[in-house]
Amino acid sequence: VDTTLFVSDDVNIEGTIIMTTGTDTLCVGGNWNNTGMFTPGNGTVVFNSLQGIKTIDNFNDVFFNLHINSASDIQLARNLTVNNEFILKNGSFDLVSNSRQFTVIGDFYNYDNFISGNGKLILAGTAANQIFNPGMSSFYTIDINADPATTVTLTDNDLNLTHNLNLNSGTFDLNQLTFNMGDAVGI
Repeated sequence: VDTTLFVSDDVNIEGTIIMTTGTDTLCVGGNWNNTGMFTPGNGTVVFNSLQGIKTIDNFNDVFFNLHINSASDIQLARNLTVNNEFILKNGSFDLVSNSRQFTVIGDFYNYDNFISGNGKLILAGTAANQIFNPGMSSFYTIDINADPATTVTLTDNDLNLTHNLNLNSGTFDLNQLTFNMGDAVGI
């Protein structure tokens, strides 16, 4: 049975929320405040707010699938990990802090505005292939910490990076796209 829960305002977790199936979806129109425990299972959390700035504070818990389809600016209150796919369909996703880290273990799709500031995106794929669509956004630092057998494949858009690319493990495939670093000259 597909289960979708729509919350038009804030989600405040002081107890426990457990998503039990891969078809569970929780749509959030406000902030996400977790001081309890969130177990994502194989479910999807969708932020779909219509206005303003919304904050994700998932304490030390992870999301399985995280989708942003919002007219808002969605901001991280602390480091965050997504165990499967991240899709930024509409709106802004803002790391906010210069030291903030956002880790994605599955595919990364950016179709709108990813704001990294001086934060770090960590691509830590474990499957044979991890898709990385950076969209038109510019990134500050990217760490590729994928499984040694994983290929992180750039798709759809060139990569614009202003600081560091740290290829710690795995393979990075430019896929015939351009990697612009710092001065935007490209390599």
